[in-house]
Amino acid sequence: MAAPVVGTGGYFLLAHHILLYLVMGGVVYVDANKHAQREGVEVYNPVVLNGVWEDTQKWGIQRWRDLQAIQVALQGLTPQEAMQTLVKASHTAGQMATQAAAAASAASSGASSSTANGSGGASSKAGLPGK
Repeated sequence: MAAPVVGTGGYFLLAHHILLYLVMGGVVYVDANKHAQREGVEVYNPVVLNGVWEDTQKWGIQRWRDLQAIQVALQGLTPQEAMQTLVKASHTAGQMATQAAAAASAASSGASSSTANGSGGASSKAGLPGK
């Protein structure tokens, strides 16, 4: 029972960096093509490589800013506030799920009752005579 979970976890731990390299290679390729098409030159042109380098720097700077924003947000967070927020979100999600289930049940029972008495269905809505 646990073998697939352990195997998947081990595979991820041992191979996630390989997947990361493949994804990053694809991202660089797509970015280089974007710059090459914009400039009307080949992918290996220095203008394209400079554009990719600038995009990489912008991406890195934005991730650094994101990290700083996360750190600022976490400084004012206490475990009690986190639990209250999670409990409130859980209750809200539960209420939404209950409302969605009730609406689906009502729609289902309304559709089945209208087809049972012959007033619903595709033929009566299209103006064609019913059964």
